[in-house]
Amino acid sequence: VEMREAAASLNFERAAELRDILFELKSE
Repeated sequence: VEMREAAASLNFERAAELRDILFELKSE
């Protein structure tokens, strides 16, 4: 369970970073 939660948190952080990058690309 701990590993699953850690993986979920990493995926969430990665998704947030990708979302920010896409937002910056669209704003240009």
